[in-house]
Amino acid sequence: MEKPRIAVVGAGLIGKNHIRLVSESKACALAAIVDPFEASITLAREYGVPHFETLVELLDSGLADGVILATPNNLHVQQAKLCIESRMPSSA
Repeated sequence: MEKPRIAVVGAGLIGKNHIRLVSESKACALAAIVDPFEASITLAREYGVPHFETLVELLDSGLADGVILATPNNLHVQQAKLCIESRMPSSA
């Protein structure tokens, strides 16, 4: 059975921790990093995963089975709704 592919949305302090934990997990695989800032491009290269600037771009790609929303709290509802509309499981 293939591991679930998890994308991390937000590559700040908390997001970097989630990225590390997902990449080290035996239960899932890091699918992508989503963040609008330039530093996240380098981070995605380091982990060997695709980079997206927006959650919509990720959702349109179909590359992830689920997401971790490691973004500011005030964005969680809007982002979770986008995931629900695309039938993407999310964890905020």
